[in-house]
Amino acid sequence: MFVVDGFTTLYYVSPMASYYKRKDSPYYWVGVMRPDGRRKYRATKIRHDQPGALRRILEYVRGLEKEEQMARNEDGRQLFKAWVPAFLEEFQREGTRRRYQVAWRHLDLFFRLRDVQHPGEVDYNLLKDYVAFRTDAAMAKEYGWRACTRNSAILELKVLGRIMTEAVRKGYIFANPCYHMGLRKDPAREKREITKEEERRIVEALKEAPEWMRDSFMIAMKQGCRLKEVQVPVERVDLEHDTIRFLGKGGRMHEAPLHRDVRPIAEKAMREGRSSLVKLPGNASKQWCQFFDDLGMPDLSFHCTRVTVVTRLARAGFSEGQCMQYVGHASELVHAIYRKLKARDVAQLGDVL
Repeated sequence: MFVVDGFTTLYYVSPMASYYKRKDSPYYWVGVMRPDGRRKYRATKIRHDQPGALRRILEYVRGLEKEEQMARNEDGRQLFKAWVPAFLEEFQREGTRRRYQVAWRHLDLFFRLRDVQHPGEVDYNLLKDYVAFRTDAAMAKEYGWRACTRNSAILELKVLGRIMTEAVRKGYIFANPCYHMGLRKDPAREKREITKEEERRIVEALKEAPEWMRDSFMIAMKQGCRLKEVQVPVERVDLEHDTIRFLGKGGRMHEAPLHRDVRPIAEKAMREGRSSLVKLPGNASKQWCQFFDDLGMPDLSFHCTRVTVVTRLARAGFSEGQCMQYVGHASELVHAIYRKLKARDVAQLGDVL
């Protein structure tokens, strides 16, 4: 918005509806786009010298914009439901596509509850309401999902940002309201090490769990990989040279020594003709959270396996460089763990001097 003094001072700039003041009138005037593409100007009944006038005219213009947008969209091609599912299918990486589709299911429900069908109906206030909606435990229970953290809700809004960028490119809207929202994340809860006793209890409980959970836990605890990385294609396992290659973040390939306890899992997968060591279900992360909750360890997550591997390597006296080479490039995680080591954790290093 900007102010320009003149006969028609434009305050709200939009290729669709707009409002302005005229020096010869005490009322706000609006300009609307007609079906033939020409603009029509008319006076409103909102006096610009009255308290609350600015708020009223903004609400009035937004209503006009919504009417214009829906009038342009009579064939339904611009509605979210008409193009978003196909757009999300275009993402080639399966993990990215799945995450975006899960996020969209939550966004889509919220939009339907608010009767939002078109990208032009999304604004900053609606986005802020979404964060409250996704973190509301009562609302989550009503619709059959787990309430997420504020940070997860903001991450889903980033997915919406990608969708809205596509809407801009298609010409459905003129600007992306998801940019520069100023929504601050909460400090992330620090993942902790799994103790030896907890590991024993977990392994015991996994005897009654599905095979994919047993195998993924073993691979993660011995190789230090992320959850999605346990789905290693069998062709990336070299039994002759005892190496295994993981596809990490950003599409980076990382080769690591194959741990002796992971070798039987690889051999079995090859015998059975499977394409990968582990096939994760779509809700693998959620199932692990439920597993740890049931064990009375609600502060654990699957990523704690990676923290555990790095911490144990650090205590054993291996350098940061060696640790990063073993688990793949994870400098931020490795540095943070090494900074927290106590004197007793590295006391044995003096023996080599």
